[in-house]
Amino acid sequence: MGVTADVIAGTSIGAAVAAGGAAGYTPPELDEVVSRIARRALRPTVPLHSFLSSRGIRDELELVGAGRRFEDLDIPLAICATDIDLRQEVTFTTGIVWPRILASMAMPGIYPALRSGDSYLVDGGVLNPIPARQCRMLGAGVVVALRLSGKRHDTPRAAGTKPNRPFAPDTILRSMEIMHNRLSEMSRHESDLTVEMAIEHGGLRDFRRREETIDEGYRATLAAGQEIRALLPYVGESA
Repeated sequence: MGVTADVIAGTSIGAAVAAGGAAGYTPPELDEVVSRIARRALRPTVPLHSFLSSRGIRDELELVGAGRRFEDLDIPLAICATDIDLRQEVTFTTGIVWPRILASMAMPGIYPALRSGDSYLVDGGVLNPIPARQCRMLGAGVVVALRLSGKRHDTPRAAGTKPNRPFAPDTILRSMEIMHNRLSEMSRHESDLTVEMAIEHGGLRDFRRREETIDEGYRATLAAGQEIRALLPYVGESA
């Protein structure tokens, strides 16, 4: 559509995608980075602090980030995390990028909380799944947000059947999805346009379903094309 971003904000897995865009990665390059992270995302650990180890994700982010700072990025970037000790949202716009991404992706109970000073940080989506406010903070006049949610199934279970009791990681992830959906519904008024993107959620399997997610995101954005052009009438079609 010929639209380029002046600023970008991301939270949770969106923090990694936002950082890649701010660093100048092309979509194919960003796809390859996400693919490598996904291959190393499912590493079980002794469940004292989390069910999965974030070591593989950390190694990939550190390799890709290569010490890059927010101040060095092509586009201003904001990344959100949640301080579980102070019980408040944290926004990062300065410093080394990759540790902030790792903190923003730390789903509670699934990946370990990341220490920051005297506090510990977890997934930014706990408090802010759509960081539109951060784009305003960075100076954006028009904010287009992406809302990721799970598809709702209208077909009820057959009478007399009972669901299987979910394993602990699935219980945590399903609860997070419910919370994210409700919070994102409440925060959508903070953006000028919210592109709705619904995918079949499969818990941890989502890490390995990037092609489905990319395709759905592309379709959802094209479907919102008329609304985007109405918001940005001064932006012409790319050649």
